[in-house]
Amino acid sequence: MILDYITPNGNYDGLFSSGGLRIYHVDATLANDEYGAPYLTADNYSPVYDSTNNGRRILRLVNNGNGFYRDGDVIGGTATGFGWYDNNGQLTIDTGYMITVDSVSEDQKNCTITILTNN
Repeated sequence: MILDYITPNGNYDGLFSSGGLRIYHVDATLANDEYGAPYLTADNYSPVYDSTNNGRRILRLVNNGNGFYRDGDVIGGTATGFGWYDNNGQLTIDTGYMITVDSVSEDQKNCTITILTNN
């Protein structure tokens, strides 16, 4: 996972009216080709690549299209796109993590989160 805290200033000046947290699902699974060279199993040339944007991806935005996570939001197994990939390329496996956005400072310079495991 990559946690990306966005503010509406600095590098994103003028792009957003407010900030929040974005989470990216990362699939960095490696396999070896017929010559023994490693490759990312979800790259564009992989046998599991799906050009419809519904299959496995190296990077996938969790909660795509539904905005940023903000104060009090809890992200877990029911969040769209938060699971790990199963053998059919679907995001059905529980990650075992729960992320809570505890606070975003009034000046949006700090974001505090808690990451817990289900175990």
